[in-house]
Amino acid sequence: CQILILVIGTAIFINSCNKPLPEATPIDYPPVNNSTTSIGEWISADTSYSFFAAAATRTGQLAELNADSTEYTVFLPPNNAFRASGIPSIDVINALPVQMVAGIVGYSIIPGRQFLSTGISKAFPNEQLPTTITIGQLPGTPLPLKLTTFPSVSASGFYDNNIPVTKPDIKLKNGVIHEVAAIVAPPSQTLKDAINSNPDLTDFK
Repeated sequence: CQILILVIGTAIFINSCNKPLPEATPIDYPPVNNSTTSIGEWISADTSYSFFAAAATRTGQLAELNADSTEYTVFLPPNNAFRASGIPSIDVINALPVQMVAGIVGYSIIPGRQFLSTGISKAFPNEQLPTTITIGQLPGTPLPLKLTTFPSVSASGFYDNNIPVTKPDIKLKNGVIHEVAAIVAPPSQTLKDAINSNPDLTDFK
């Protein structure tokens, strides 16, 4: 009887030790921080960003991305993203009105903070972030009103407005770059202008 109990106990012990292990939880390591290169230097050195570099140089905005005094999040269109958006060459960029080029560059830049893809909430609404484009001033305050962009993360991917991010979290000395599939174009109107120009909204106005 004692032998039988010993055999049963040993079998239970062996079976308990052979239980399948729980699935390992993947570790999300932070992106590598290239602490010696600024965003402006990175863009200037990589020929796949030459269209954006030309646009930002023309408008004087590339030098800002070299500054260490603030951080930036840049939704950066590489050359293929410009082509996908109907801008096939640097010659076309140079032929566009400077104000339009400044809008393309400025709307891709979020100053003052770096947003990694892991820091954007998956809950709705995701994020509403001010870009470098100033569109007016808040009444009664000295604060400039900034045109905002809307990064979001969902089950289908990472987006800025409706443009997919193709390469997120390129971490640099003064911020982070997210490559995008096409130019994230600023809206052509503010809400105020849209209401003001719509004849069906005169009573609301």
